[in-house]
Amino acid sequence: ATLHTEERMSAMRGRWLGAAVILLTIGGPATAAQGKGRYNDGEYVGKPADTNWGAVQVKAVVRDGSLTDVQFMQYPYHRRRSAEISNWALPVLRSEAIRAQSARVDMVSQATITADGFQQSLATALSQAAN
Repeated sequence: ATLHTEERMSAMRGRWLGAAVILLTIGGPATAAQGKGRYNDGEYVGKPADTNWGAVQVKAVVRDGSLTDVQFMQYPYHRRRSAEISNWALPVLRSEAIRAQSARVDMVSQATITADGFQQSLATALSQAAN
């Protein structure tokens, strides 16, 4: 029974990873002018966003007026599935936010709830950083 369960989990993991590359655009592409000098330099911690799977909280790092990093203070990891989703979704959300210079990022398929919490927390962090 354990082998059968492991085989099913392995097959499901492959499907989840495949689905991770599917992005649903909700915000338009950012231009270089949008991010230049838009924020005050510093580190800004967003409010935690409660989701069905756990809190999501981020810290926005701003250098030279641009968002340069997003660090995860809290994220869903207590359940096995939550940890799997967080492992592949959080780096995607981070890079999308830096590219967009905004909390309005592409939603990651299969991680909609986590992405929504990410957007909420990052929006509060960036509002503190706004010029």
